[in-house]
Amino acid sequence: MKKKLILSACILLFILVLGCKDTNVNPALNKGNNRVISENINLLKEFNNFKSKLKQSSSIKSKEEEIDKMIAKIGRGNFPLIQNNNLIIIYRLEEGEDVTFISDLSNWKEQKMNRLADTSLYYLLLQVPKKARFEYKFIVDGKFINDPLNNNKVKSKVFESNSQVIMPEYKSRNYWIEDTRVAKGKIINKKTDEINLSIYLPPKYSQNSKNSVLYFIGGNQYLEYAKINNTLDKLNDQNSLNTIGVFIDSKELASLSKEGIDLEYFLSHQIIPYIDNNYNTIADAKDRTLVAFNEYANLAASSVLKKPNLISNLILQSPVLSDEILLLLENNNSKDIKVYLDWGEFNKKQGINNNLEFLRSLEEKGYEYKAQINLEANNWSSWRENIIDGLEYILLDKGNFDNLNKMIIKEEFDGQYSNLFTEINNENLRIKKLSGEYELNFREATFLKLSYYKFREFDLQLDLKLIDSKPIALLLTGRKNYTVVINPAKKDLSIFENEEQKIYQTKINNISQINSLRLFAKGNKLNLFINEQEISEIDFATDNSKYISLMGVKDSKIKIDGIYIEEILK
Repeated sequence: MKKKLILSACILLFILVLGCKDTNVNPALNKGNNRVISENINLLKEFNNFKSKLKQSSSIKSKEEEIDKMIAKIGRGNFPLIQNNNLIIIYRLEEGEDVTFISDLSNWKEQKMNRLADTSLYYLLLQVPKKARFEYKFIVDGKFINDPLNNNKVKSKVFESNSQVIMPEYKSRNYWIEDTRVAKGKIINKKTDEINLSIYLPPKYSQNSKNSVLYFIGGNQYLEYAKINNTLDKLNDQNSLNTIGVFIDSKELASLSKEGIDLEYFLSHQIIPYIDNNYNTIADAKDRTLVAFNEYANLAASSVLKKPNLISNLILQSPVLSDEILLLLENNNSKDIKVYLDWGEFNKKQGINNNLEFLRSLEEKGYEYKAQINLEANNWSSWRENIIDGLEYILLDKGNFDNLNKMIIKEEFDGQYSNLFTEINNENLRIKKLSGEYELNFREATFLKLSYYKFREFDLQLDLKLIDSKPIALLLTGRKNYTVVINPAKKDLSIFENEEQKIYQTKINNISQINSLRLFAKGNKLNLFINEQEISEIDFATDNSKYISLMGVKDSKIKIDGIYIEEILK
């Protein structure tokens, strides 16, 4: 279906042309040791002065000595330099080496660094949200290395460890860090008929008091990377709870999958009966919670939606949800399901395309839920930090965060990191970053997604400039598809439904002066604006969600200096 849609859209445009990715190495470092520059100093101005001084020096030796002095003054281990949302990252190369920068901010795609005045110093200036946390590395001659000038590192499943930046307003509750003042629960290992389990018993566990139970899917990783036992210790201690944790090993899940056995079968026939028979639990679905991350979140969601009378509560972290989950939710009639979700703003390509659809369905069915998108990536450093929010919401009905009530995609490209576009140069498309904008050069007919979410009722604004006479199109693809085509050669704008039926067309004499295109979809209507002036209202299906993409034909060229997409959830 997808290939057919792309082919149909390509044919349509050609016709128009012819017609014209953890535990900290040191937990104390989680608070951040990156050097935050005083407000009395203008960081960018001082760095520019430093660059000018080096450029004026005629001796390479004197330039390198100045670099030595600068690093010594700030102190090794105290980089990168941070002021407000400005960030300066530096790396010193040995002669003959080559360096690029990779991070959560760019989905771990390489970014070039700037060489300073023929010296060994390479640098990168970034604007990063003040509440963000991200991980990064350098690639030096093909080898992945941490920042030798930054002591702040975190454990990584992929690279063993990464360098980390914590921006000035990032809020860390640090529940996962061990506190010797807090009474500790104990973890015991047990085996049911076929499954090995690790079981956390709270410090005040007693056979005389009933306990709610948390079931962690991929639980061995929650224990190793999230130090979830420390979080449970603090949660129980500070709230006078006696919550039990049951951890189902990832290897056990893999073994079940190979045997073709559903997780919900083992939960209902082995795991939950074993826990209820051997520990003093509250044997009620409302007091059981499934907790899972990433790909395991799909298993957890499936289990709850198929058997809500077994487990009613869900905590999903960076969930990768399938279309089957959306269908299960759509057909679910239980009113007792309660859900918490969180995921990271960075690394948005990691299977989050169904998350907005999932939230929308929860809202429409009237389920209790809370969700948040954090200014970090989808990894253990994020999950261990934010799991406490989910636990407090499910167990205590508390929320120490703003619930997600709208989805916003916003890119202005003005010196800021870009999570939407990265510079590429291949046989189909060239994307080049300019000052405050991106230039897209389509070498063949192809399309570029403007978001990995699917939108239903939305407000889209695209700030652009056409730089040739070839057509450009916006594709809105779902169960019903729409194509908005701007054709400079014909000086017209057309809208097609399902690639073939033209439902709107208008002449635009000053088409070369278009600098903004806005589409506002609500209540089965689509309002179209050019340069902030409304030009039409057409019938539009808002009962199903759609991907939003930009498409060009061979030799189409366009500059984009801003993208804004918003959908209200509540």
